[in-house]
Amino acid sequence: MSEPLPLQSVQQGKKRRNRPGPRVRYFIQIYEYIGFLLIYRLLRTLPLEAGVKLTAALWKIIAPRLYRHKRAIYNIRRAIPTLTPEQAEFIIQDMWANLGATMAESFQLDRIYKEKTRITWNPTTEASELLSSRSDVIFVSGHLGNWEVSAVAASLSGHDIAGVYQKVLNPHVENHVYSSRLPFYKAGLFPKGHRTVLALKNCLKEGNSIALMADLRDVRGELVDFFGIPAPSSIFPALLARHSGCPLLGVRSVRTGVCQFRVDVVVIPAVFSDNRDADIRNTTIAIQSLLERWVSEYPEQWMWAHRRWDYRRPNSVQIKSRVDDHRND
Repeated sequence: MSEPLPLQSVQQGKKRRNRPGPRVRYFIQIYEYIGFLLIYRLLRTLPLEAGVKLTAALWKIIAPRLYRHKRAIYNIRRAIPTLTPEQAEFIIQDMWANLGATMAESFQLDRIYKEKTRITWNPTTEASELLSSRSDVIFVSGHLGNWEVSAVAASLSGHDIAGVYQKVLNPHVENHVYSSRLPFYKAGLFPKGHRTVLALKNCLKEGNSIALMADLRDVRGELVDFFGIPAPSSIFPALLARHSGCPLLGVRSVRTGVCQFRVDVVVIPAVFSDNRDADIRNTTIAIQSLLERWVSEYPEQWMWAHRRWDYRRPNSVQIKSRVDDHRND
């Protein structure tokens, strides 16, 4: 296993600044919320496809001028060294357009839900048979295409799922975002946190499915190759599958046109033996291998700008403590 290349300055986190006082934070949050509502109202006023095209075009113009663009270029050329600089630039430009479109669509998931022909549910034969025989499955996905559409597709297909999300710091925006997503997570929508682990286990016990994202950096996870480079990856889907005995299904939402999607579902073979730690690692490798293959097929639809390979992490005692927490829940 080769060591990753030295990280450029664009990979490093920003230095922590002094936080403003409560009164200043309050007014900042109010102004943020007003800006959020203005964008929301504008996009809801426009026809669905017009709003999506507008934000995709704006992101493609504005985002390359921001610092994350350099990080995205660095990441994709590191992961796929056969790309020329021109090819890498072209893919990342399209990535920003995809993220811009995703932002607009996230404000209008209810519209997409109502126009059912916009989504094609595409499970493999094996996955279809499994979904018809049991309701307690673990969907594992990545930030591909419009990942929120996968939950909409599952709901349209009659599957009650629970999801996990990252809370927005602004409480006013958080309430709005949460309420707009909740209808598609009929088994519950939970913020990231220790208590959520128990809630998800209970969902599976009650016969519901859960949806987890597995393509982002988890500094307390397992170092697993992603595009041949060690990347800190979440072991939680594998650990939960082994603990519950529920099957793992990979799911991705591929953008096939303006507000048009194909949602692919495949079975991920979980590993079960007498060696618990080896099983969790091997299943995590299987998950990351699938995600790598999917990203390779549609590189312009994945988020290259995050610090996927940055594995600065807590000490081993903290890591062991977190794993033990999962075992004891």
